[in-house]
Amino acid sequence: MTKRENLDGKILGELIYKWRKEQNITQRKVAEDTGIDEKTVSRLERGIQIPETMTLYKFCIEAKMDITQLFHDYQKEEEKQNQNEDE
Repeated sequence: MTKRENLDGKILGELIYKWRKEQNITQRKVAEDTGIDEKTVSRLERGIQIPETMTLYKFCIEAKMDITQLFHDYQKEEEKQNQNEDE
């Protein structure tokens, strides 16, 4: 199993997208609530852009997203992907 040292933007983006859909809110609303540009929210969700740690922290606070749960879900997804790669 290979351990990544950096965040995988695709996994993180999928989790942010899933959270937003569960909250039933638009990218525009997330952008307004967090002060992050709407295009940046889109890039984050698509895994094109990986936020710096403090940006992600501030995003989670403003979006009322549990950062601990986000990283827990991230780790589970990463482990799942690593298992699939090993098969």
